[in-house]
Amino acid sequence: MYDALASLRQIVTMQRDHPSASELGLRGNGQPKSVTSGMQNLKMPPMATVLGLLRQLKESGASNILENDLPFIENDEFVEMCRNVYFNADDFTEATFIIVNACLYHIFAEESYATDNASLRQEYQGYEELCQENLEAAFFRLPLCLPATSQNIKALLIGTMHTIGHNCRPSLAWNLITTAARMCQALGYHRQEVMRKEDQQARNLKAVVFWYVYVLENALALRLGYSSVIRSCEVTIPRDVDKTAPPGPWSSLLGLSVKVADIQANVYELLYSPRASAKPRSQIVDCARRLSRELEVVMDDARKARSLITEEFKPTTQYQDSLDLQLIGDEITCYTTLTMITRAIPAPEGSADSFCDECLDAARRVMRMHQACVAASADNLELQVAYIHWSIVLTPFAPFFVLFCQTISTSSVEDLARIRDFADSLLPASRISDQVRKLQRLCHVFCNVATTYLEAKSRQQQQEHQQQQQHHHLDDQGDQDMMQIGEFDVCLGALGLMQPDASSAHHHHHHHHQQHQQGTGWPHHPDGGVPLEGQPLDMHHHQQQMGPIDFSLGDWFAGSRDIMGLLDGGMRPFGTPPEGM
Repeated sequence: MYDALASLRQIVTMQRDHPSASELGLRGNGQPKSVTSGMQNLKMPPMATVLGLLRQLKESGASNILENDLPFIENDEFVEMCRNVYFNADDFTEATFIIVNACLYHIFAEESYATDNASLRQEYQGYEELCQENLEAAFFRLPLCLPATSQNIKALLIGTMHTIGHNCRPSLAWNLITTAARMCQALGYHRQEVMRKEDQQARNLKAVVFWYVYVLENALALRLGYSSVIRSCEVTIPRDVDKTAPPGPWSSLLGLSVKVADIQANVYELLYSPRASAKPRSQIVDCARRLSRELEVVMDDARKARSLITEEFKPTTQYQDSLDLQLIGDEITCYTTLTMITRAIPAPEGSADSFCDECLDAARRVMRMHQACVAASADNLELQVAYIHWSIVLTPFAPFFVLFCQTISTSSVEDLARIRDFADSLLPASRISDQVRKLQRLCHVFCNVATTYLEAKSRQQQQEHQQQQQHHHLDDQGDQDMMQIGEFDVCLGALGLMQPDASSAHHHHHHHHQQHQQGTGWPHHPDGGVPLEGQPLDMHHHQQQMGPIDFSLGDWFAGSRDIMGLLDGGMRPFGTPPEGM
């Protein structure tokens, strides 16, 4: 119990501290070594190898070399930028360098995955790592005030996608994508009256770029608890995205992703923003029910689109595993958003549950789908990491916190098993991803907290039953259990995840007061907040300093958001590492 409580205290303390600037960088420990060198001095993959791959891919007849990963980069544009980097080393921009290395990174990644030649695979993986290092160096060299150009927008968009997929730093990705969004607005990518002056091909390409920016910006805004930079009411270009996107397995889903992005923007603004928190709860519930219906319609359309994609591309694509995982990952994102929406709908009056049935059903469905994704990618951990980065870490991941709170409030051993299985499922990928490792440790701590809490509750209830039967007071163990349950309640309350139980709070204060009278009490934390590690919580003093706490939707959202935000910083080790770590 003491280990679980100490780890929970540490999370509360870490949550109050903002990550430093260096922690929000790409590596979390400062700039890469190569940033001090000029980009012209950075090593590139051999020219002969690159030319051979370009020739091979061009002969394959693909309309777009990177149609699955970067469909907004045209073949001719990419080839021309390669020429600039390789043959005109003294005259290319940071954006050109970023786009070339990102494209080569994806090409080498795909080719290394597709080849059966072990020696060639190792060679391609080395070039893939080289491009990754070049990208990080180039990101750090981007000036604060970039001019608004099409190439800079694409470079920032690619940087955002790479930061999510490889580094998984939502705060850094937010800085990149909001800059791209402002450039799109400055150039009028979102306005029909500006875009109609372009020819059809240029208009379509700019529309695809804009909608990619729009989708990612709204997803990151919800993840970080910000209002979207691009307001939906300001967008006047046609939303028939399927007609403008280049052909490929994802073109039919881009339009649906835009609709999900619209809903995600409304989830924050109408349910969880400070302005929403000031509204009557009945209005919030009405908004939640409306958003839930809208998302259900989009999800139904998405299921049909995914079915068509599977039928059309699955028999012929060499990337079948990746296709399957990305399709399920998109569905998980939708159900995670649905969990957040229905979290705003209270449980029926008289229900023992903490959340409505729709919320619990969505959260539990996410857990089942996640286990299927992990099982399907067990032989490809790189693919599994990409799925976790995009579908789990990129979201506030409400399903885990909903089921954790449900476990605590109802003593549900079934939901405890679900969150425990989720934490355990992250272990393989945690060995090759720092962000997944942090997430696994965080979930592991909360699982231990829930397990310890339920055990203490069970002992307390048994003691109370014996007390009623035999008419005697709680023994020392029962007294200790109740006191520590009170400490758990306050820590979880400080995280915004639950309201402290009044009975355990009262007993904790009474017991703590007795210890002070006997000269055996623990010291207060100097600022009246959560004590330092190794010190217990003085609940009465803590509540006096904090004032009355309204455990609103905003508190719960902010708490879960800030807990996930710990992954962005240099999270210190805590708790007992699970086996295999």
